[in-house]
Amino acid sequence: MFPPLIQELLEFDNARQRGPVSIASHAHHFFQMDLVISGCLTLSTRHRRVRLRTLDGTLIPPLAVHAFDIAEAAHHATFKFRVHPRYFQHFGHDPQVFRFGREQLAVAKSIRPWRESDNPLSVHGAIGVATLCLVRALSPGPARSQTAGVERCSNPSPEVWAAVNDVIASPASGWTVRKLAERSNLSEGHFSKTFIRWFGQTPQKFLLEARIGAAIQRLDTHDASIKAVARASGYATVHSFSRAFKRATGQNPGAYANPKSNL
Repeated sequence: MFPPLIQELLEFDNARQRGPVSIASHAHHFFQMDLVISGCLTLSTRHRRVRLRTLDGTLIPPLAVHAFDIAEAAHHATFKFRVHPRYFQHFGHDPQVFRFGREQLAVAKSIRPWRESDNPLSVHGAIGVATLCLVRALSPGPARSQTAGVERCSNPSPEVWAAVNDVIASPASGWTVRKLAERSNLSEGHFSKTFIRWFGQTPQKFLLEARIGAAIQRLDTHDASIKAVARASGYATVHSFSRAFKRATGQNPGAYANPKSNL
């Protein structure tokens, strides 16, 4: 039995925005998927700048640096969510652009904005729409090209799944590749090779993303200082935390810190 694709839906918005609007370069700890319902907007990444029109969509993985610009006006649906680790290999690590079908546009256009405070039926409805759109985005073919260079494996061992979920549940618990390998009953070298084959990234990068992703969430939602977040994230000093943070996101942690907090 396959687990749900979307592990947690954080937010859905069906927004009309009149330009000029600029959203500066940033990264976040969740996946974000946008569908242009009408008008146009521009996506900027570290490597390219793409103008998006009706039926175009974007899929932004965690910690992928990106920016948006709206010159005149745009109506777009935005989903923010986390996915089950089993599906990590399908996403890649850079922002992607794809085409939606009109059926996805009609469904996304019809539902109202949703956030965590809404009732359970609204939650299930929004998750259903997000899953429908995400499956379309991930499908191979003209709408999207397959992620290159990733060898697929459909049946990782339960021990590896358990280790991955342990990291997601507690990313600051001092995990290392050696500890994950021991947790999975594999040698460190064999674990690293199979992890890359299953998930399309090194375990070191996965650990960094999990740790920095949790740190971004703390900086976004708590009045904690950068020093406190660094300590809670498992870093001995603010310097080592800031260096790892910038390596992962391209920005310093201060760009995400709650203005009420102090260093």
